[in-house]
Amino acid sequence: MLLKKTTHLFNTGKLDFAPLTANTIPNYTDTHNIKIQSSVTSAYLFFNTMSGATTDVHLRRALSMAYDKRLLTQSKLKNGAKPLNGLMPQGLTTGPDGMDYRKSTGQLEAYNLTKAAKNWRLAKRDLGVKHLTLNLLIANNSTARITAEFLRGQLEHNLPGLTITISKVSLEHRVQLEAAGKFQLVFSTWTPADDDPYNFLTFYQTGNRQNITGFSSTKIDTLLKQITQNSNNATKRWQLIQKNRTVPDASRSPFQWCLSGRTSIFTEPTRPTISHLSLWAH
Repeated sequence: MLLKKTTHLFNTGKLDFAPLTANTIPNYTDTHNIKIQSSVTSAYLFFNTMSGATTDVHLRRALSMAYDKRLLTQSKLKNGAKPLNGLMPQGLTTGPDGMDYRKSTGQLEAYNLTKAAKNWRLAKRDLGVKHLTLNLLIANNSTARITAEFLRGQLEHNLPGLTITISKVSLEHRVQLEAAGKFQLVFSTWTPADDDPYNFLTFYQTGNRQNITGFSSTKIDTLLKQITQNSNNATKRWQLIQKNRTVPDASRSPFQWCLSGRTSIFTEPTRPTISHLSLWAH
């Protein structure tokens, strides 16, 4: 409601800039007012690994590879967001060798219907079902709603027998449910405090408050401890970070990131804004 009001005030000349949403961006794409402010916010689909059907790794892998991220960013969001096939976005940081982290570690968890179908068959076998219903929890905002509807369509079409229901709640309530582990799937975005890849890896650290999926691995915990112990050895620390480059057992599925574009969503730049001088996305 607040964003709608500020857009109206901008249009009537009472504001010099205002934030945009995924729904309002198309109204300004042909104007000179739109500018983009870069950021490294990323969007993810989290899976509950502590209870329910999503404890099955084959199900998580099937879900991770059964939706077209490029189609979502280019045809639905249209905000400059870019597909993210890996935990960390491109442009976040470079290693001692000068190589971008994302480029040096390659593309992971990419759209692949053949692998998705194979894992879906294995998941149904593991769970002993032919049909499955999963709930997707989202905050009630335009970006999340557009993304959730896209996901439902893609996942139900590409994984026959799967039904996705959507629960829309306030951001505050979504965070509360995440913290309590009361979800099956949840769509969430995150912006790191700085460009240290270690911040992303703590999502897999046992007991870390950011680890809402409940994922736990002695191997990952040991590597994270070693990374901390080698804080004064940049080369060794980087090598250890790259050992964690894969998404462990698909406890989360990376969506996208926005480093530039018409608006912000997914690794979103920032919320998009309109300005008489510029229009940002942030």
